[in-house]
Amino acid sequence: MRANVYLINENVYGFTRSCMHCGEETDFCLSQDEYQRLIINNEYIQDVFPLLGKEEREMMISGTHPKCWIEMFGSEDDYSEYEEGENNE
Repeated sequence: MRANVYLINENVYGFTRSCMHCGEETDFCLSQDEYQRLIINNEYIQDVFPLLGKEEREMMISGTHPKCWIEMFGSEDDYSEYEEGENNE
């Protein structure tokens, strides 16, 4: 994950993401261990933050809020019929 990370204090890092839909900014904080794993070691975000939901992780990656994601792409329910093969030709 690429981010402009800044040092808040000796043990905490921060970064900001802007939502591509509404433009609102969200600030995030990382512990020194999370920073090392996510930014330096380039580990997958779901491995660094396994307890966060996919919506929260997406906000960290792209800045996109869950509501904005649905406005742009629809909800998972909108695609469930395709996954079940009902509309595949």
